[in-house]
Amino acid sequence: MRVAIAGNQTPRVGELLRAMNLPADAIAVSGEWGVAKPDVEFFTRVTSLVGVAPERTVYVGDHPANDCVPAAAAGLRAVHLRRGPSVTYGPAVPRRWQRTGGSTRWSGGPSSADPAPARPMTEMRPRPIV
Repeated sequence: MRVAIAGNQTPRVGELLRAMNLPADAIAVSGEWGVAKPDVEFFTRVTSLVGVAPERTVYVGDHPANDCVPAAAAGLRAVHLRRGPSVTYGPAVPRRWQRTGGSTRWSGGPSSADPAPARPMTEMRPRPIV
């Protein structure tokens, strides 16, 4: 199993993450690639980075529209990580992303609608390490 850390961050955050010697095989950020989530190309680069076929790659993300939908569209297995009490994407019922034909859709639960509209991404600033 290989572990990679990839996200929408600046090149400086990529440098800081690599300097932390985290137990990851690879670390990459959108600011270095020039392509960001939710662009499907971001997820294609993730699979190239780790050298694993998309269907054998699991992408864990905390935002359905920016992480799960485009990861599944790129052929990866997408896992939605619900974190913290302030994150509300709908009721806590079993749901999953399904690929049928050339499309990806949200299924299960009370409706097949996307559980939350896409929210604008705000630039995340790294906290100082003390």
